[in-house]
Amino acid sequence: MERIKNAIWRFVKKYRKYALLFCDFLIWNISFYFSYSINKNSLFFVNFDKMFLVYLSVMNICFLVVFLLFKLYDKIWRYAEAIDFFYAVMATFAANTVFLIVTVLTQIKMSPRMYFIFLVTSIFSIFMFRVLYRVNRLLDNVSSNSGRPQKRMLIIGGGDSTAMFLKEVFKHSSGEYKPIAIVDDDSEKIGRKIMGVKVEGTTSRIPEICQKLNIDVILFSIISISNSKRREILDICAKTNLEVKIIPNIYEIMTSGTSVFSAMRKIKVEDLLGREPIIFDKKQYGGYLIDKTVLVTGGGGSI
Repeated sequence: MERIKNAIWRFVKKYRKYALLFCDFLIWNISFYFSYSINKNSLFFVNFDKMFLVYLSVMNICFLVVFLLFKLYDKIWRYAEAIDFFYAVMATFAANTVFLIVTVLTQIKMSPRMYFIFLVTSIFSIFMFRVLYRVNRLLDNVSSNSGRPQKRMLIIGGGDSTAMFLKEVFKHSSGEYKPIAIVDDDSEKIGRKIMGVKVEGTTSRIPEICQKLNIDVILFSIISISNSKRREILDICAKTNLEVKIIPNIYEIMTSGTSVFSAMRKIKVEDLLGREPIIFDKKQYGGYLIDKTVLVTGGGGSI
């Protein structure tokens, strides 16, 4: 039985877009039957007239053409965003509109009540089917990760890079990190949430927040910041004795197509300097310094 189930699942995954098309086909046909039944005050075919199959055929052609034109089956719905759900609603509304126009032009008479019921039920059904599919995928990711501990993460910065990082994290909820809180020095953001993660306070409270929320790792996610302010915040992070990572440049990530996770790395000396360290030429200056007492000024990357 388990082998048959796995075989069916592999088949569905391989022909996912056709499976989704078939599900949509069932949904809009069931919605149409439901609307027709309400209009006729009967759930059985006894009181149905001969035109039912004509209505059904015209409706299927209209919906199939419109849904294919909207390219709904080129999307990966487990990664769907709000705009994708809105797109599905618009496609269903457009299909209903085309169906109405075709029936009027061909003088196929249907009651306005049935048009309205079918419009509402089809939009609701198509929308909820995709929502439930998306939620089910998220629950699968969570359950598959239930036995694997995630590192509790504090994120520094409540800007675009953080929003992009959180978006990636929630798409891959079975990943290594679990965002717990955000800190930001913008007082207007404190107490508010970014994609469900609360901005707990300012950067000065990093040690306190880390201890309170049992943080395992800190992510520095501020792109536009002065070198002195960056060093100040990283000095505060050092007091926690926790692992600190950084997202170097969110705009490079967006243009190169690299994932946020692969770009995330540990703090380097260059991050503190704000520039590349100067490489000392041993051949040129090494002989000059041999057996000499040297006074060193500065403690940056060159040293």
